[in-house]
Amino acid sequence: GNIYSMMGLDPLFIEQVGRIDARNTAFGDTALLILNPGEFLLRLNKAIQDRGLRSYYDKVTYYDDKEYSGPLDVFHKPLTYAHQLEFRFFLPSQEDKPLIFNLGNLEGITKMIPAQDLPKLKFDYGQRVV
Repeated sequence: GNIYSMMGLDPLFIEQVGRIDARNTAFGDTALLILNPGEFLLRLNKAIQDRGLRSYYDKVTYYDDKEYSGPLDVFHKPLTYAHQLEFRFFLPSQEDKPLIFNLGNLEGITKMIPAQDLPKLKFDYGQRVV
């Protein structure tokens, strides 16, 4: 299958931590902030369905790999990766190739920033990027 991963910030994270870990800047030189997640999800789900594919999405659950001994799936990762705050889409498939979807113009619902600026972002309780 195919996995599309992104960082997912929720109100609890914003309240308790409020900063993105600098290790997350290692994934590339540019970050895409999704300012309207509802619209983004609608577009992505529509593009997936238009191709006749199914998808599942959820926040990744991080587990202690020294102590946990239960079932695991594509939405589980060892606790050492918890700084990634990952939100995943999983598309089951027998094909071993990348999938490309057209979501239309993302201006107005996203903003590109240098990845090195991620740890500098501040969040307020209204979940807006400041």
